[in-house]
Amino acid sequence: VIYEMEPMTILQLHWLRYSGHAAFLGKYMQRVPELKTGALIVQAAEDTVGFRKLLLKEPPALLRSTFLSFWAFNEADVDARDKIRPDIHNFGRIVLAIHFNSDGRYGGWQEGMEEGVDVVSYMKTFVEEHLLKTHNTCVWHYKVW
Repeated sequence: VIYEMEPMTILQLHWLRYSGHAAFLGKYMQRVPELKTGALIVQAAEDTVGFRKLLLKEPPALLRSTFLSFWAFNEADVDARDKIRPDIHNFGRIVLAIHFNSDGRYGGWQEGMEEGVDVVSYMKTFVEEHLLKTHNTCVWHYKVW
């Protein structure tokens, strides 16, 4: 499953198919569930209910699955992250790319959200309280500021 903000799902789908991978948008997978096997699913972050519907339920299948998110997981608000966290916890692999400023926050450029979201604290808690119990973890940090 590739977890992405809705507008980016089309771009992800295009490049995956262009590269020769069987890929489908999550909203269409919900209508034709038999396509799930062996396909990459590009799921819109905004559709939590749809995300749950298309997940495989069998533990061996989940262990072979990967949750992949480049920025969308940390761009989503904390409520959205907390809603899907129990679902992705059972994936065999979780690959996240996160973005934050020198204060450990994401955002802060929108009116009313001047402080942004504390991404570093959230991810630290997510790893320490949840992932370390079941997954091997590795973190790379590339400082650009």
